[in-house]
Amino acid sequence: KKKTLEAQSAELKKSNEFLEYLNTLAASLEIFSDAEDLEEIKKEMTEMKLLPDNISHKKNKPKESVPFHYLYEGFHIYVGKNNFQNDRLTSSADKSDMWLHVLDFAGSHVIIDSEEKIIPGKVIEFAAQLAAYYSKGNGGAKIPVTCTKAKYLKKPKGALPGKFIYSNENTIIIEPKRHENYLLNK
Repeated sequence: KKKTLEAQSAELKKSNEFLEYLNTLAASLEIFSDAEDLEEIKKEMTEMKLLPDNISHKKNKPKESVPFHYLYEGFHIYVGKNNFQNDRLTSSADKSDMWLHVLDFAGSHVIIDSEEKIIPGKVIEFAAQLAAYYSKGNGGAKIPVTCTKAKYLKKPKGALPGKFIYSNENTIIIEPKRHENYLLNK
């Protein structure tokens, strides 16, 4: 009986992680901005066996989609638009860069490129507003956003795309904002 309960508990955990992953795909579909983004989402869904292999992808290698790029107070801030971008952004961040993500909702990974400088609080707040905006929680007045240095992030072995674990985090309660004026790539 105990083994059955443990097996059911493990299956429930896997099911919840997969449901969380599907929510991240839904969030990606809400914020994609061009054909490259959509193609990358289709590729991810095919790799995860959520779409059949016969869905036509561009025969020549499609141009890799790029995250949203903001410039605020001299700091470059990047916002992933799908799980592949979130993986690339987070995996390639320097140890001193800041990573942000909403709590309890699917959403974009946001990276502040520190360029080895101390990141002012108002820059972190700005990036937190972006993390809140590019999430499934963006309908709320104020939502929690967690942030930590990239050196405290880890991709678990076998984790689904976009999934990282973190430590040494702080949480900011913030109102979602897009800040269109600071967006470098539309």
